Amino acid sequence: MSANGCAFVAQMLRMNQTLTLIDIGDNNLNDDDITVIANALKSNNTLIELDVKWNKISEIGALALINTLTVNRTLKTVKLQFNSMPQDVAVRINQNTPQLKTIGLGICSIIKN
Repeated sequence: MSANGCAFVAQMLRMNQTLTLIDIGDNNLNDDDITVIANALKSNNTLIELDVKWNKISEIGALALINTLTVNRTLKTVKLQFNSMPQDVAVRINQNTPQLKTIGLGICSIIKN
């Protein structure tokens, strides 16, 4: 997905009143892209599930999601499988997002730091 595509998805998430799930996995999203999406989710109160598997999300993008999840209490499932991030970030996702019912971290190349 291009930067323009991410900007479009982010705008849609800000305005959306009905969508409960978005699957933007396997779209070659990087940390900058996921940060744009994460910022949009701060004002979204309908999305329940975010699927961003198979992208290029590392520590920076994961931290942007953690920051969003401290504001957005509607999301219940975040699927991050097949991304790469340090072990402490994966632990922080679990510790700082009590509203999540499901956190997908399988085959996540979690790097011990």
